[in-house]
Amino acid sequence: MEEKLNEPVDDGLEPKDVTDVVSEALVQKTMKNRFLVNVGPRSKGTCVSEHDLEEELVVEKQTSSDLWEVIKTQQQQMEEMMKKF
Repeated sequence: MEEKLNEPVDDGLEPKDVTDVVSEALVQKTMKNRFLVNVGPRSKGTCVSEHDLEEELVVEKQTSSDLWEVIKTQQQQMEEMMKKF
């Protein structure tokens, strides 16, 4: 990271910001971990599109809804079993 911070800068360009260098290093180290890529600092190359995030949200909501249905069914089955005893 220090090497990237100390790289010479072309005329008219600003030196790299510490935050950008750290962000790039984190992204390179954590590319396999989607959670850190999604919630961590954003670099220009790792932005997830709004459309992709909306699709993920729809899938998660459906999965959540399906799981709640399973829980309700299991609760009803448990209540029926308890009545038998």
